[in-house]
Amino acid sequence: PRLQLILAPMVRCSTLPLRSITPFPSWTEELVDKSLLTCTPVVTPGHVSMSRPRPAKKGPRVTTVLRIDRSRPPPVLQLGTSSPSLAAAAAASLSAHVAQVDVNMGCPKAFSLQAGMGASLLSTPDLALGIVRSLAGSGLRVSAKVRLLEGEGLEGMYSNTVEFVRALRGAGLDAVTLHARGKDESSHVGVEGRRGIFERFRRDVNDGGGKALEVIANGDFWTLGDV
Repeated sequence: PRLQLILAPMVRCSTLPLRSITPFPSWTEELVDKSLLTCTPVVTPGHVSMSRPRPAKKGPRVTTVLRIDRSRPPPVLQLGTSSPSLAAAAAASLSAHVAQVDVNMGCPKAFSLQAGMGASLLSTPDLALGIVRSLAGSGLRVSAKVRLLEGEGLEGMYSNTVEFVRALRGAGLDAVTLHARGKDESSHVGVEGRRGIFERFRRDVNDGGGKALEVIANGDFWTLGDV
């Protein structure tokens, strides 16, 4: 299989300045569907911006939630969503300017979980499948970032994750990023010892033939020597 390095999506980091200096394919910062749908795309020869007016008390300025440099390869839009229809509408607003849409199914933070987004989607598979089908039906390339699902020990977590991702593949998923921690495992839980899981995962989620699902490994890759 082809090995490619990418710049992983990072909260409050994956903005245009960082994306502009990396030689690797990059993801945007996570953007919530409802937020994108309040924005108006502004296209200039150099950039695409998604902006919305600020509240009147803050003056007649706008808030820009995303900027894309048109001189560089299109980024991947990482989308926070818990609605198939809103996901499709938000993605459509940027479909001409992004390489694919990545559904965030891995964020364990409270703001995502409370809204039914992020890692909550690991516990609502029917909703997760509906979101992927809706995005795939619009003709966009679709990916998702997931964590290990709950299960009996690491092997149980692994098996449940493979089953879930196979279902997403059947719904139209093109690629998946696996973060090798469970939803309730913090970043203090080192996962260097789990790196061997990724090659096995690539084989298992693609078992049965059909279009191959691309697999991206994520979690505690600090240097090129870790790859």
